Amino acid sequence: PTFYFGASMYTVSFDKIRYLEALKIMQQHQVTFTILVPSTIALLRPFFSKIHLPEVKYNYLGGEALPLELAEAWSACVPNALITNVYAPSECTMLCMGYELNRHAGKNHAHNGIVPFGKPWKNTTAIVVDDALCEVSEGVTGEICFAGDHVMEGYLNRSEANQQVLFKKEIDGKLQTFYRSGDMVFKKKGIYYTCGRKDLQVKIE
Repeated sequence: PTFYFGASMYTVSFDKIRYLEALKIMQQHQVTFTILVPSTIALLRPFFSKIHLPEVKYNYLGGEALPLELAEAWSACVPNALITNVYAPSECTMLCMGYELNRHAGKNHAHNGIVPFGKPWKNTTAIVVDDALCEVSEGVTGEICFAGDHVMEGYLNRSEANQQVLFKKEIDGKLQTFYRSGDMVFKKKGIYYTCGRKDLQVKIE
């Protein structure tokens, strides 16, 4: 999307202190759209009082749990940005859910201090199921699953894994293929709140 719209892309070098390099890039190039993991801004927290990035218009935070208190503190560093907690498993090939942060204290939703995944974006179907793949009632914790044109058709040459994570279900009269994310959530008034992982998966970068 960056190149499609004629924009410039800046990435962080692996041979430098990455969180400081990310800040340097944003400052030097007056970046307007950023995608950061929450741990990056957590490492920058000692410098929040000195960070001022008014050029940032859109700030996506994702890839790991986002503490609400951290997000609200960071918002002062990007005073003109729309801050969104974004979510999608890699198997969805693109971001598919988001929660826009409200800049007014006390106006944001959270569960156990963590910002929710939010609501599904356009062309994404999200459901919450139990172990039998039956949809659960609102407020009941289950596994979040996704369907849509952007969801993968399957892992290459891994039929057993495909059987474990993909299933078909009819929603609103349409038979769709869903991907089981392994992430546990509950839904309340259209917002999906994260409750951790179903398994012990750990992402290492």
